[in-house]
Amino acid sequence: MYSNKLPPETENVSIDMINLNLNVPESMRLAIISRMYDYAAKHEAQPFRKMGCQYVVNLLYKPEYKNKRLLFCINSNNPNRPFVQMAFNPSGLTTSDLQLLVNNIKILLGDILFNKLYSEGNVSRLDIAFDIKNIIFEDLLFNRKLQRTCGYYKSNMNGTLGSVKLGSDTSKLQLRIYSKTKKDIAKKINTPPYPVTRIEAVVSVNQKLANIKTIKNPFKGLGVYKQSHLYADKRLPVCIGAAIFLHGLTPLLQQMEGHERQALEQLLTDHKIEMPPAEEVFGLWQKECDSFLELFRPPLSKVRSFSDLSPRKVAAEDVDEYLYYFHAEQLSGRLNGNWIDYVEPYTANKIAA
Repeated sequence: MYSNKLPPETENVSIDMINLNLNVPESMRLAIISRMYDYAAKHEAQPFRKMGCQYVVNLLYKPEYKNKRLLFCINSNNPNRPFVQMAFNPSGLTTSDLQLLVNNIKILLGDILFNKLYSEGNVSRLDIAFDIKNIIFEDLLFNRKLQRTCGYYKSNMNGTLGSVKLGSDTSKLQLRIYSKTKKDIAKKINTPPYPVTRIEAVVSVNQKLANIKTIKNPFKGLGVYKQSHLYADKRLPVCIGAAIFLHGLTPLLQQMEGHERQALEQLLTDHKIEMPPAEEVFGLWQKECDSFLELFRPPLSKVRSFSDLSPRKVAAEDVDEYLYYFHAEQLSGRLNGNWIDYVEPYTANKIAA
């Protein structure tokens, strides 16, 4: 039996899932599909169909990741969807395996498109996992002030609370909350000698990879309350306690109005658990982001966009395999606030040449 006397502390904040997309010029698409077949063949596999995509490969062919969602997908039929779609779970990988996964993305995209991914790759979904130790999930109630949609409480077969979801499936933000300790035990993963509750923020975004740190703080406004203390409070009407038990706190508050709601909110403040500040938690995640983004950040000497093939400023060390350079003059200039050497080329397409 866990002791619940210690104050809640942040155990970990991480990127639990990211969906990353990239639009690709038609002239470069066949090369990616060809590389997918070569890549899969090295692992005695071949591309398959999944999620409406015509070509899909695993980003890591390792037995321990067999059931993980680590996918590199090509959509060649639907012009309304990005050509390249990736989904993977950075927090579920070791540091070396995450580096290997990124290297595999580079192999599949090629150097040119990989260097384009940092500034032009678009993130459509971002899951942020916040693990808190020293609080027992089954003795908690949750509410988010900014949440306009209902919360759903899912019970296990024995009637105990299994998970909580704040936000509907169409919300731009969902919070999924559950006992990470119990989930790890079910997976036969070693657990620490204290309880751990996980809050997963599932954020629908439309953000360039380089800018994901600028999203709004998804943990702002979340209230966590000690259930056993609230139920023991004689000021709580029995009917209200029963409604919270059956339907959850968030939907009940949404149905209440006026003085009745104010009275319950005031009562909740007396049983609120002091969680790590939302700004502190989000700051820890942003630091985690820095390490993750560094894996994709191109060298400063690389150009940021490859969409325009007309004469342009190109970093001195940038070698574009698709172009001939008939004349080049080395100059100096500023790129994103940094002085670099670059060449001013007159270019022509290899095929045309």
